[in-house]
Amino acid sequence: MATIHSQAQGTNSYLQERNKKFFRGHSNMVHPLYETELKNAIANITGFLNYSILKYAYYRRLKAIYALSADKCFSNKNNNYSFSEAQVCEETIRERDVVLSNIKDFTKEVEVRLQDAYEKEVKFAPGNLVERDGDKFDAEKYEQDHRRFLVRVNFMYRYYYYFTARRLFVDSWQESA
Repeated sequence: MATIHSQAQGTNSYLQERNKKFFRGHSNMVHPLYETELKNAIANITGFLNYSILKYAYYRRLKAIYALSADKCFSNKNNNYSFSEAQVCEETIRERDVVLSNIKDFTKEVEVRLQDAYEKEVKFAPGNLVERDGDKFDAEKYEQDHRRFLVRVNFMYRYYYYFTARRLFVDSWQESA
């Protein structure tokens, strides 16, 4: 009983206990817990984009491609394609469509941008590196920067990338249509 009571008195806060357990002040390596939290946040954002605006833009673009292929490949009297040739024509149009490939690559771009922002704002920020230019590693500052970044990812970057994708892939087609 005495050891449990003394352990409880020795811990001032959850943050201090977590810092003792997870920070590696002797190395440049960040604990895998923070990397896992970052990967989960990025996966959350990309999943949100994939199942909302990017899926809508993808199927909308496919609809336009199918309308184009119906006109150019199947019902065009000038080329006189057989059915199998028309299917190959349609597949070629789909594979070479730049907008469709940009929609597919958008989540990769978001992942890279979020990783880069994390490294600039948290991982390599002054005070978060181990013994660089005389700076001392501050575990609490790293934890605070990490938490602030995760909050920004979930409440700001999520909608920034949503509206960026919407502006690029949906609104621009409505103006031209």
